[in-house]
Amino acid sequence: MTRSAHRLWSPNLRGTILLAALLWPPVLLAAGAREAFAQEDARPAGQARPVSLTTSDGLRLHAVYWAGKDGGMGVVLVHMASRSSEDWRRLAERLANNGVHAIAVDLRGHGKSTTNSAGQPLTYDALTTEDFQAMVADVGAAVRFLRDETTANPDKILLLGASLGANLAIQYAAGDAKIANVMLLSPGLEYKGVTSENAVERYGDRPLFIAVSKEDRFAAKSALVLDALAKGKKYLKIYSGAGHGTKMLSREPSLEPTLFKWMYGTLIDDVTSVDPVRPPIRSPE
Repeated sequence: MTRSAHRLWSPNLRGTILLAALLWPPVLLAAGAREAFAQEDARPAGQARPVSLTTSDGLRLHAVYWAGKDGGMGVVLVHMASRSSEDWRRLAERLANNGVHAIAVDLRGHGKSTTNSAGQPLTYDALTTEDFQAMVADVGAAVRFLRDETTANPDKILLLGASLGANLAIQYAAGDAKIANVMLLSPGLEYKGVTSENAVERYGDRPLFIAVSKEDRFAAKSALVLDALAKGKKYLKIYSGAGHGTKMLSREPSLEPTLFKWMYGTLIDDVTSVDPVRPPIRSPE
Protein backbone atom coordinates (compact mmCIF):
# COMPACT_ATOMS: atom_id res chain seq x y z
CA MET A 1 0.00 0.00 0.00
CA THR A 2 1.38 3.40 -0.94
CA ARG A 3 1.86 6.22 1.55
CA SER A 4 -1.02 8.18 -0.01
CA ALA A 5 -3.27 5.15 0.07
CA HIS A 6 -2.34 4.55 3.68
CA ARG A 7 -3.37 8.10 4.52
CA LEU A 8 -6.79 7.49 2.89
CA TRP A 9 -7.22 4.27 4.88
CA SER A 10 -7.09 6.07 8.20
CA PRO A 11 -8.37 4.65 11.49
CA ASN A 12 -11.25 7.12 11.42
CA LEU A 13 -12.29 5.94 7.96
CA ARG A 14 -11.99 2.31 8.95
CA GLY A 15 -14.24 2.98 11.93
CA THR A 16 -16.81 4.73 9.76
CA ILE A 17 -16.94 1.83 7.30
CA LEU A 18 -17.22 -0.71 10.11
CA LEU A 19 -20.07 1.24 11.73
CA ALA A 20 -21.91 1.47 8.40
CA ALA A 21 -21.53 -2.28 7.87
CA LEU A 22 -22.98 -2.97 11.30
CA LEU A 23 -25.91 -0.62 10.80
CA TRP A 24 -26.77 -1.56 7.24
CA PRO A 25 -28.97 -4.64 7.91
CA PRO A 26 -31.17 -2.89 10.52
CA VAL A 27 -31.55 0.09 8.21
CA LEU A 28 -32.74 -2.24 5.48
CA LEU A 29 -35.15 -3.92 7.88
CA ALA A 30 -36.57 -0.59 9.01
CA ALA A 31 -37.04 0.50 5.42
CA GLY A 32 -38.76 -2.81 4.67
CA ALA A 33 -41.09 -2.36 7.63
CA ARG A 34 -42.02 1.15 6.50
CA GLU A 35 -42.71 -0.19 3.01
CA ALA A 36 -44.91 -2.95 4.42
CA PHE A 37 -46.98 -0.45 6.43
CA ALA A 38 -47.27 1.77 3.39
CA GLN A 39 -48.51 -1.18 1.34
CA GLU A 40 -51.07 -1.97 4.04
CA ASP A 41 -52.35 1.60 3.99
CA ALA A 42 -52.40 1.67 0.20
CA ARG A 43 -54.25 -1.57 -0.42
CA PRO A 44 -56.43 -1.37 -3.55
CA ALA A 45 -59.76 0.43 -3.20
CA GLY A 46 -62.61 -2.00 -2.69
CA GLN A 47 -60.48 -4.55 -0.82
CA ALA A 48 -61.96 -5.60 2.53
CA ARG A 49 -60.02 -5.60 5.79
CA PRO A 50 -61.41 -7.13 9.03
CA VAL A 51 -61.14 -4.83 12.04
CA SER A 52 -61.98 -5.07 15.73
CA LEU A 53 -64.07 -2.40 17.45
CA THR A 54 -64.67 -1.68 21.12
CA THR A 55 -68.00 -0.20 22.17
CA SER A 56 -68.52 2.38 24.88
CA ASP A 57 -69.98 -0.37 27.08
CA GLY A 58 -66.98 -2.67 26.67
CA LEU A 59 -67.94 -5.16 23.94
CA ARG A 60 -65.54 -6.27 21.24
CA LEU A 61 -67.16 -6.33 17.82
CA HIS A 62 -66.14 -7.66 14.44
CA ALA A 63 -66.39 -5.32 11.47
CA VAL A 64 -65.14 -5.09 7.90
CA TYR A 65 -63.54 -1.92 6.52
CA TRP A 66 -63.04 -0.81 2.92
CA ALA A 67 -60.66 2.13 2.42
CA GLY A 68 -61.61 5.12 0.29
CA LYS A 69 -59.62 8.12 -0.85
CA ASP A 70 -57.88 10.53 1.52
CA GLY A 71 -60.39 13.06 2.78
CA GLY A 72 -63.32 11.18 1.26
CA MET A 73 -66.64 10.73 2.97
CA GLY A 74 -67.21 7.72 5.23
CA VAL A 75 -70.27 5.49 5.52
CA VAL A 76 -71.25 3.19 8.40
CA LEU A 77 -73.40 0.27 7.20
CA VAL A 78 -75.79 -1.23 9.76
CA HIS A 79 -77.45 -4.57 8.97
CA MET A 80 -80.89 -6.04 9.71
CA ALA A 81 -81.86 -8.21 12.66
CA SER A 82 -80.46 -11.78 12.50
CA ARG A 83 -78.16 -10.81 9.60
CA SER A 84 -74.52 -9.66 9.41
CA SER A 85 -72.03 -7.29 7.80
CA GLU A 86 -71.85 -9.64 4.80
CA ASP A 87 -75.15 -8.18 3.54
CA TRP A 88 -73.30 -4.98 2.65
CA ARG A 89 -70.23 -6.43 0.92
CA ARG A 90 -71.18 -5.67 -2.68
CA LEU A 91 -72.33 -2.13 -1.94
CA ALA A 92 -69.28 -1.45 0.25
CA GLU A 93 -66.94 -2.49 -2.57
CA ARG A 94 -68.73 -0.13 -4.93
CA LEU A 95 -68.49 2.69 -2.39
CA ALA A 96 -64.76 2.16 -1.89
CA ASN A 97 -64.14 2.00 -5.63
CA ASN A 98 -65.74 5.45 -5.80
CA GLY A 99 -63.51 6.85 -3.04
CA VAL A 100 -65.89 6.39 -0.12
CA HIS A 101 -64.64 4.81 3.11
CA ALA A 102 -67.08 2.11 4.25
CA ILE A 103 -67.35 0.03 7.40
CA ALA A 104 -69.93 -2.69 8.03
CA VAL A 105 -70.23 -3.81 11.64
CA ASP A 106 -71.53 -7.10 13.01
CA LEU A 107 -73.94 -5.93 15.69
CA ARG A 108 -73.62 -7.64 19.09
CA GLY A 109 -75.01 -11.16 18.97
CA HIS A 110 -74.73 -11.20 15.16
CA GLY A 111 -72.15 -12.52 12.70
CA LYS A 112 -68.77 -12.79 14.41
CA SER A 113 -69.67 -10.47 17.32
CA THR A 114 -70.67 -13.25 19.68
CA THR A 115 -69.28 -12.41 23.13
CA ASN A 116 -70.45 -9.95 25.77
CA SER A 117 -68.32 -7.53 27.79
CA ALA A 118 -67.39 -10.37 30.19
CA GLY A 119 -66.18 -12.55 27.31
CA GLN A 120 -69.15 -14.92 27.62
CA PRO A 121 -71.06 -16.22 24.57
CA LEU A 122 -73.76 -13.90 23.24
CA THR A 123 -76.00 -15.41 20.59
CA TYR A 124 -78.86 -13.86 18.65
CA ASP A 125 -81.47 -16.03 20.37
CA ALA A 126 -80.29 -14.82 23.78
CA LEU A 127 -80.59 -11.10 22.95
CA THR A 128 -83.02 -9.07 25.07
CA THR A 129 -84.81 -5.83 24.29
CA GLU A 130 -82.13 -4.05 26.30
CA ASP A 131 -79.44 -5.68 24.15
CA PHE A 132 -81.08 -4.46 20.95
CA GLN A 133 -81.41 -0.94 22.34
CA ALA A 134 -77.76 -1.01 23.41
CA MET A 135 -76.72 -1.67 19.79
CA VAL A 136 -76.74 2.10 19.28
CA ALA A 137 -73.29 1.91 20.90
CA ASP A 138 -72.21 -0.54 18.18
CA VAL A 139 -72.95 2.11 15.57
CA GLY A 140 -70.96 4.60 17.63
CA ALA A 141 -67.93 2.31 17.68
CA ALA A 142 -67.94 2.15 13.88
CA VAL A 143 -68.27 5.93 13.62
CA ARG A 144 -65.28 6.41 15.94
CA PHE A 145 -63.23 4.03 13.83
CA LEU A 146 -63.85 6.06 10.68
CA ARG A 147 -63.07 9.32 12.46
CA ASP A 148 -60.01 8.23 14.41
CA GLU A 149 -58.35 5.43 12.44
CA THR A 150 -58.89 6.21 8.76
CA THR A 151 -58.29 9.09 6.38
CA ALA A 152 -62.01 9.72 5.94
CA ASN A 153 -63.22 13.29 6.43
CA PRO A 154 -64.54 13.30 10.04
CA ASP A 155 -67.11 15.95 9.08
CA LYS A 156 -68.55 13.81 6.28
CA ILE A 157 -69.61 10.63 8.08
CA LEU A 158 -72.90 9.16 6.85
CA LEU A 159 -75.02 6.30 8.20
CA LEU A 160 -76.89 3.73 6.11
CA GLY A 161 -79.06 1.21 7.93
CA ALA A 162 -81.59 -1.45 6.97
CA SER A 163 -84.65 -2.44 9.02
CA LEU A 164 -83.43 -2.70 12.63
CA GLY A 165 -80.18 -1.15 11.42
CA ALA A 166 -82.14 1.82 10.06
CA ASN A 167 -83.67 2.48 13.47
CA LEU A 168 -80.26 2.14 15.14
CA ALA A 169 -78.73 4.52 12.62
CA ILE A 170 -81.24 7.30 13.21
CA GLN A 171 -81.08 6.74 16.97
CA TYR A 172 -77.31 7.19 16.94
CA ALA A 173 -77.41 10.19 14.58
CA ALA A 174 -79.95 11.94 16.80
CA GLY A 175 -77.33 12.03 19.54
CA ASP A 176 -74.31 12.88 17.37
CA ALA A 177 -74.68 16.29 15.74
CA LYS A 178 -71.61 15.68 13.52
CA ILE A 179 -73.30 12.93 11.50
CA ALA A 180 -73.79 14.59 8.12
CA ASN A 181 -76.45 12.44 6.51
CA VAL A 182 -78.62 9.38 7.24
CA MET A 183 -80.12 6.86 4.81
CA LEU A 184 -82.80 4.42 5.95
CA LEU A 185 -83.91 1.26 4.13
CA SER A 186 -87.20 -0.14 5.45
CA PRO A 187 -87.23 1.71 8.78
CA GLY A 188 -90.02 0.96 11.24
CA LEU A 189 -91.60 2.94 14.01
CA GLU A 190 -90.26 0.18 16.27
CA TYR A 191 -88.13 -2.92 15.76
CA LYS A 192 -87.05 -5.06 18.71
CA GLY A 193 -87.73 -2.20 21.11
CA VAL A 194 -85.69 0.30 19.06
CA THR A 195 -87.94 3.21 18.05
CA SER A 196 -87.48 5.89 15.40
CA GLU A 197 -90.06 8.71 15.66
CA ASN A 198 -88.45 10.62 18.50
CA ALA A 199 -85.03 10.09 16.94
CA VAL A 200 -86.11 11.67 13.63
CA GLU A 201 -87.43 14.67 15.55
CA ARG A 202 -84.15 15.02 17.46
CA TYR A 203 -82.14 14.55 14.27
CA GLY A 204 -83.27 18.03 13.28
CA ASP A 205 -82.75 19.61 9.88
CA ARG A 206 -80.01 17.33 8.57
CA PRO A 207 -80.60 15.35 5.33
CA LEU A 208 -82.72 12.18 5.57
CA PHE A 209 -83.21 9.56 2.85
CA ILE A 210 -85.85 6.82 3.18
CA ALA A 211 -86.55 3.93 0.81
CA VAL A 212 -89.18 1.21 1.29
CA SER A 213 -91.26 -1.14 -0.81
CA LYS A 214 -95.04 -0.78 -1.05
CA GLU A 215 -95.90 -4.39 -0.15
CA ASP A 216 -93.72 -4.13 2.97
CA ARG A 217 -96.66 -2.46 4.64
CA PHE A 218 -95.30 -1.81 8.11
CA ALA A 219 -92.15 -0.18 6.73
CA ALA A 220 -94.11 1.75 4.09
CA LYS A 221 -96.54 3.14 6.64
CA SER A 222 -93.73 3.91 9.06
CA ALA A 223 -91.85 5.73 6.30
CA LEU A 224 -94.75 8.13 5.74
CA VAL A 225 -94.76 9.05 9.41
CA LEU A 226 -90.99 9.53 9.57
CA ASP A 227 -90.92 11.54 6.35
CA ALA A 228 -93.57 13.87 7.76
CA LEU A 229 -91.44 14.40 10.88
CA ALA A 230 -88.23 15.17 8.95
CA LYS A 231 -87.33 18.86 9.18
CA GLY A 232 -84.50 19.20 6.66
CA LYS A 233 -83.77 18.05 3.13
CA LYS A 234 -85.51 14.73 2.67
CA TYR A 235 -86.24 12.10 0.06
CA LEU A 236 -88.82 9.32 0.28
CA LYS A 237 -88.89 6.61 -2.36
CA ILE A 238 -91.46 3.84 -2.24
CA TYR A 239 -90.81 1.01 -4.67
CA SER A 240 -93.01 -1.93 -5.60
CA GLY A 241 -91.94 -5.55 -5.24
CA ALA A 242 -88.49 -4.66 -3.91
CA GLY A 243 -88.72 -6.53 -0.60
CA HIS A 244 -87.38 -5.51 2.79
CA GLY A 245 -84.13 -3.89 3.94
CA THR A 246 -80.93 -4.85 2.11
CA LYS A 247 -82.90 -7.23 -0.14
CA MET A 248 -84.03 -4.12 -2.01
CA LEU A 249 -80.45 -3.56 -3.22
CA SER A 250 -80.59 -6.75 -5.31
CA ARG A 251 -84.25 -6.58 -6.31
CA GLU A 252 -84.46 -2.90 -7.28
CA PRO A 253 -81.65 -1.91 -9.70
CA SER A 254 -82.34 1.81 -9.37
CA LEU A 255 -81.84 1.92 -5.59
CA GLU A 256 -78.03 1.79 -5.56
CA PRO A 257 -77.48 4.63 -8.06
CA THR A 258 -80.16 6.63 -6.23
CA LEU A 259 -78.23 6.21 -2.97
CA PHE A 260 -75.02 7.37 -4.66
CA LYS A 261 -76.75 10.45 -6.06
CA TRP A 262 -78.16 11.27 -2.64
CA MET A 263 -74.77 10.94 -0.96
CA TYR A 264 -73.14 13.22 -3.51
CA GLY A 265 -75.97 15.75 -3.34
CA THR A 266 -77.03 15.39 -6.97
CA LEU A 267 -80.41 13.73 -6.43
CA ILE A 268 -83.37 15.78 -7.66
CA ASP A 269 -86.33 15.79 -5.27
CA ASP A 270 -88.91 13.31 -6.51
CA VAL A 271 -91.02 12.16 -3.60
CA THR A 272 -93.10 9.06 -4.19
CA SER A 273 -95.77 8.00 -1.73
CA VAL A 274 -98.49 5.44 -1.17
CA ASP A 275 -101.92 6.00 0.27
CA PRO A 276 -101.39 7.42 3.76
CA VAL A 277 -102.74 4.82 6.15
CA ARG A 278 -102.21 4.99 9.89
CA PRO A 279 -99.30 2.65 10.69
CA PRO A 280 -99.79 -0.37 12.93
CA ILE A 281 -98.71 -0.10 16.55
CA ARG A 282 -96.69 -3.32 16.60
CA SER A 283 -93.78 -4.15 14.34
CA PRO A 284 -93.49 -7.43 12.38
CA GLU A 285 -89.98 -8.19 13.73
